[in-house]
Amino acid sequence: MADRTFNSLTEIPYETEHDDIFFEQSGDSPLSGWSLSEFHRVPMEHYSRIPKHWHRALEIIIPVRNNAEVWMNGKHLIVEPGKILIINCGVIHESRRQDYSLPYDGYAIQFSRDLLFARIDDFDSYIFPDEPVPADPELHSDLRTVSALVSSPEPYARIRMDLIMIRFLLYVLENYCSRRTSDTPADIRDIV
Repeated sequence: MADRTFNSLTEIPYETEHDDIFFEQSGDSPLSGWSLSEFHRVPMEHYSRIPKHWHRALEIIIPVRNNAEVWMNGKHLIVEPGKILIINCGVIHESRRQDYSLPYDGYAIQFSRDLLFARIDDFDSYIFPDEPVPADPELHSDLRTVSALVSSPEPYARIRMDLIMIRFLLYVLENYCSRRTSDTPADIRDIV
């Protein structure tokens, strides 16, 4: 494990991209517990790799133009537009393009572990598919709305953004999550 902890994707030194860099990112926003990042890669940008990392947030990768490519649990996953990839808290993953001649646009959403546990006591028992899954067709429109509201002077912009993001979180939970079955008693799990 690396000696240094990085707090955001922009702090990762790309010149060390061949090393295995693990960092913990909370994904926390003081008001909402979620974050939205937009990605725009132009052709031949070789530094668009995000090395191996993990964080305490539930992350959702959403490509808009061309495929996202993610390595997770040792598998190379292609996430096409119209699909999403859900990466649970603590899962080691990385983003690395195979064809740098293609542009790429997409989003990454993170819901902090604190937000999740404030609403779902047993979130640690939830599991998600480890392959891309279909996305709601309205999702891109909602994310464009949130992006526009970030710099909006509208008095209730923050509330509107929170409602859209929590609605999306509910959509993901209702459609793609299942509970892990375990014979281990809860008090033993807590100790571990």
